[in-house]
Amino acid sequence: MKATLLLPVVVLTLTANLSAAPMTDEDREHVLVHFEMTGQMLAEQVRGLCEPNWNSRLPQIAGAFESVFHIWPSRSPTIGAD
Repeated sequence: MKATLLLPVVVLTLTANLSAAPMTDEDREHVLVHFEMTGQMLAEQVRGLCEPNWNSRLPQIAGAFESVFHIWPSRSPTIGAD
């Protein structure tokens, strides 16, 4: 019984390791450009939020500041920045 459950896990693990290829310089550049672009888009979406909007939250749901800081801790926009 345990062998039957273990076999798919082993097969999937080996398959995942075999299919992973190293990232090319072109792929890396594409990812970095995309990361920067989406970071700028995120900053534009939250730019200008007033403090009550920035810090408001519902029970069990993170507020805007917590969410942005979780996604982008090193470059979280400031409150009310335009």
